Amino acid sequence: MTVYASKHANRTISAVQPDGSGATTVRFEFDLSAVLLTGDVVKMGYLPANCKVVDWTLDCDDIDTGSTGVFDFGILTTAPVPAMDTIASGGAAWVAASTLGQAGGLVRALTKTHTRMVVSRTADQLIGLVVMGNFTATATGKIGATLTYIAA
Repeated sequence: MTVYASKHANRTISAVQPDGSGATTVRFEFDLSAVLLTGDVVKMGYLPANCKVVDWTLDCDDIDTGSTGVFDFGILTTAPVPAMDTIASGGAAWVAASTLGQAGGLVRALTKTHTRMVVSRTADQLIGLVVMGNFTATATGKIGATLTYIAA
């Protein structure tokens, strides 16, 4: 099990606070350079405290030469080994068992889950993915997540 982190998740790039009542859109990107295995975590970035996600997209290059790589995406716990925080995410992962990395492409918010997320009043919330099935071969590519959020 390996925990990977984007520049946003490492806080090399700061979280962006909404300005007034308008929506803020931020893109997180992670450049993959190793095979993803079951239990691996990719920390994409942070949703600032007192903010609520109103829309998101997840995009990915073809990073699996087979058909076994799957992952969940949503709010992660902040434990030393992050896991999907299904309570904070609104009851479930925003995307569960996604096969997006098998051929590449884009997935948008299609369920109500993220609209029911629990807003943290005291801490930024970690956004990312947890690998649920081994990817077949080492592949390079990019995983991107774009969040649109408002002050809650």
